[in-house]
Amino acid sequence: MHRSKMSERERALHSRLAQLVSSCEIIRGTLTNRKITCGKSNCRCTKADKHEVVCLVRSKKGHIEQLHVSKDWEKRVRQWVRQYRLIHEGLERLSCIYWEKIRNRQE
Repeated sequence: MHRSKMSERERALHSRLAQLVSSCEIIRGTLTNRKITCGKSNCRCTKADKHEVVCLVRSKKGHIEQLHVSKDWEKRVRQWVRQYRLIHEGLERLSCIYWEKIRNRQE
């Protein structure tokens, strides 16, 4: 569809999505905090005080994948996840507009 036939709302969503996709890194996943034991026999984590780590988790083809995210990567990865969610939400809003167009049989 040509931009001139789009509503202002459609044009704004298309613009915002184009900006987001072209200007940032994105990743699908969820960041979770985990408490783990490191495996060293004399470490404090073997008794009670476990190590806190951040993991990126996603499902892929029915399987769960996870990656440890180091402290120096955490802020960056959080931003990538946030950007993915913004894009996903924008696509959902755009999809709702077109769903209504089909329902109402309008261009």
